[in-house]
Amino acid sequence: MDIKFGLSSPTSSQCEQLARLIYASGSDLFDLLFGGSGKANEYLNKACGQAEGQFGYRSHYVASPIQTGTLENNKAIAGCMTLWTNSPSQEYVDSTLSSLGKYLNTQQIQTLSRLNQALKTTLRPPLDNEMCIGHLSVADSFKRQGLASQFCELAVKCAKQKNKQMLVLDVQSTNHNAIACYQKFGFKQHDQIKLDYTDLVFIRMCLAV
Repeated sequence: MDIKFGLSSPTSSQCEQLARLIYASGSDLFDLLFGGSGKANEYLNKACGQAEGQFGYRSHYVASPIQTGTLENNKAIAGCMTLWTNSPSQEYVDSTLSSLGKYLNTQQIQTLSRLNQALKTTLRPPLDNEMCIGHLSVADSFKRQGLASQFCELAVKCAKQKNKQMLVLDVQSTNHNAIACYQKFGFKQHDQIKLDYTDLVFIRMCLAV
């Protein structure tokens, strides 16, 4: 099956699919941050409807199977990925903060605030010469078809265009399939760190480009 890569579409159907994929990319962490899977998915469904921001549809590359005769707003999303640098646009920052304030309740915001410093320490922002892969997720029906590697190839291309020398990503230590996939592509383990106040352990992996 032929696959097309591009930025996500703003259609409601694709935004819902994107939200599910983002959640699947780190369900344990999202459950912790937002107080359970129900609340996490409710927030992501709303935030993915925005154009900008950390979970906005314009911030994500998606892989869509090319199917003749399929309506645009019914097209499936086979996978997704976002790319972060150390200098996000002000619009990106403002949209992220806006969605957090608009869609989260007081208790969720308090939980996020408490974990914020721990997150910054554990999942550190990329350095000047780095680009960070995030939310890389492939739908179950499209797994084991090489899509994760194709997303990594796209990330390498984008990193070179931005004159970055290193790709980095964080993966939960229990996600053995993802770790094996990244290692097969050439990523090396840099360090491993436990998220404060939790039992979650993340591995930082790096790839010179």
